[in-house]
Amino acid sequence: MITLALASLGGMVQAQTVYEAAKLNEEDIDGTARYVGMGGAMNALGGDISVMKSNPAGIGIFRSNDLSLSFSYVNTATGSEAGRKGGMSFDDIGLVYANRVSGSGLLRFINIGFNYHKRRNFNNRTVSRRGGAGFNKSQTYQFANMATQGTNRYGEPGYDPDQLDAKETFVTSNPYVGWLPAMAYQAYLIDPVYYENEGRYEFDGEYTPYMQSGLFTSVDNYYESEESGWVNDYDFNISFNFSDRLYFGATLTASDVRYRKTSLYKEDFYDDTTSPVYYGGGYDLKNYFSTKGSGLGFSAGVIYRPLSSMRVAFSFATSTIYWLNDYQESSIAYDVDAVIEGSVQQVSGEVFPVDGHGNFIPYEYSYQVVTPWKLNVAVGGTLLNCLAFDAEYEFKNSAKTKLRDMDGIKLVYENDAMSSWFKGQHTFRAGVEAKPLPMLALRVGYNYTTALFDAFDASNADANAYKSLSPSAARTDTEYSNSYAKQSISAGLGFRSRYFYADVAYQYSMYKQDFFEYDDVALLPVNLKTDRHQLLFTLGCRF
Repeated sequence: MITLALASLGGMVQAQTVYEAAKLNEEDIDGTARYVGMGGAMNALGGDISVMKSNPAGIGIFRSNDLSLSFSYVNTATGSEAGRKGGMSFDDIGLVYANRVSGSGLLRFINIGFNYHKRRNFNNRTVSRRGGAGFNKSQTYQFANMATQGTNRYGEPGYDPDQLDAKETFVTSNPYVGWLPAMAYQAYLIDPVYYENEGRYEFDGEYTPYMQSGLFTSVDNYYESEESGWVNDYDFNISFNFSDRLYFGATLTASDVRYRKTSLYKEDFYDDTTSPVYYGGGYDLKNYFSTKGSGLGFSAGVIYRPLSSMRVAFSFATSTIYWLNDYQESSIAYDVDAVIEGSVQQVSGEVFPVDGHGNFIPYEYSYQVVTPWKLNVAVGGTLLNCLAFDAEYEFKNSAKTKLRDMDGIKLVYENDAMSSWFKGQHTFRAGVEAKPLPMLALRVGYNYTTALFDAFDASNADANAYKSLSPSAARTDTEYSNSYAKQSISAGLGFRSRYFYADVAYQYSMYKQDFFEYDDVALLPVNLKTDRHQLLFTLGCRF
């Protein structure tokens, strides 16, 4: 029964937003402790399992077999009020088989490698609040606008009230009815507007929000969310060493995506002009949202040594295509003072999507994301046999990100929005490794990536990226954030013996973002900061 209900939603208008694609465009600096300690700047130096995807030619540097595993403790939070979300993470395990072909010929080694590494760690906690006397921005305006912009059974603007409260509201397809305006109507958070016509009151297609009921002057809101999950990459590499001067490699990458988010958004209404203050209740919008799927991508690279102490590198990664499935559960718990038949009455309860038999139904949708290609150039080298350095520039044309339905048909509106809102991203990395002793290495690194979105412009609302939910959308998670530039600093040390090595690194990453609880042109962003602390350990052996 539920399966049939979900199947009937396949044509629900505008299921995805640009922010699903944005999640997959962002990357963490993760891998071995040596790689992270140098800020991810090892594409020219090579010789580390973590470069298997970023520059596959770096695996050609190996002259012996290598096996390593890495794990870390990660601690992340967004917003000054957020309690930190921390936990252990298994980040990387890889193996390189170095196959010597000849000692003096043109082709010296053909190396084969496999590496698992965690490219994204979604664990995070976010808290935001705003309000106070005179603050009157409410999400109920969005509910009312969506109901007003919906379409009734005759193709006319404005959902009829009986559409929003019918037995088949959440599974009907003639026309589709948005889940947010339907839940809001059933929770008394929007009211239809009637006008008098020859002694009769008729519905005019418009809705007013609870905030405009005339009972309140102010509203306080509060938002919190818990995120978890990952993007894991499984790299399969082959690389070649030509005369210890030229190295070439290629990597096929399979990806595994898991993402979960539980969120709560609440509003409380009151009139602060009365004494005592009149409180008119409020509502809680709860969402559980998850994504799972897989991806496939390819990368290739080259390293050239013009001098024995210098290396230059070039690598590129093709688009990665992801096949994804989203799952959502939602509800609104309410306790409000509603105007019913001309009198104010206190009503409370909880509403959620149901099928025609009153059974709870979730929402599911399958789709594809195609990320853009990226290019990397790097230069590195060694000095006095005790100092190594690497500096890199990388470009990713994020504006070319694409969303498609599961049949491969492009989602035109979302793709046009990403072309307009997403920016080409530039990344600069640098890392240094010093060896005061033959068995001891000290490392520092820095990484800077430019913003995916433009900064918020209050004078030009049309230029700002936002989460657009159509009136008929089944999506009910309205929050979104536009992130700024991301930077990280790192430091580490390593110990080497003849066969074994151990590394440790610390990384601090941060970025700022404009956060919005819902879409409203009059709503200014909450400026939040996300910071991430990571302590990594790597154990390995060469044989």
